[in-house]
Amino acid sequence: MRILVFSDTHGRINRAEEIFNIVSAEEAVTMIFHCGDYQRDADSLAQDLKVPVISVPGNCDGSIRRDFQIATLPSGKVMIIHGHTEGVDWDYGRISLLAEEHGCNAVCFGHTHIPVNDDTGRVYLVNPGSLTNPRGGSRRSCALLTSEPGNFDAEILYYDDLTGKAHDPSASGSGKHGKRRGGFLKKIMNYSDGQ
Repeated sequence: MRILVFSDTHGRINRAEEIFNIVSAEEAVTMIFHCGDYQRDADSLAQDLKVPVISVPGNCDGSIRRDFQIATLPSGKVMIIHGHTEGVDWDYGRISLLAEEHGCNAVCFGHTHIPVNDDTGRVYLVNPGSLTNPRGGSRRSCALLTSEPGNFDAEILYYDDLTGKAHDPSASGSGKHGKRRGGFLKKIMNYSDGQ
């Protein structure tokens, strides 16, 4: 089973559709996970690509509560969540614990626009990054999951590698979104009230 994971498309799904067609040409993509911002993009992908899409809202969808979905795959359960309510800007402890509490061996999340593919903990962490607005010096990206009984794997796919289109360094942002800036303590205080 092959699943494409997108996040933070922010109203622009043309690159996601392009990647879907490229990856599906090699071997069929069974499903798409969309980790929020914008959830309506997930609805458009389902309609345009005729493939099941599991999606969650993100902070730019107006979500201020913990919204997540759980998909049962051949390799076990995977949580799909945006991650803003779990403080993924600072660390992955809360999101890992939440996934573990729900019996998930992996979690797909977004929000930071920075790709993550980490299988070193008890929960496999996957953030596809963003095809629209990468941050922190990262490149336009998504993720490909492969799930079989007893085996789960994830790979970060880079748009420019798959399409052969030259990487545009200005598309990666200035890196300022990935750094702590003034207001950091205020953000921590805002997250401390359980949002």
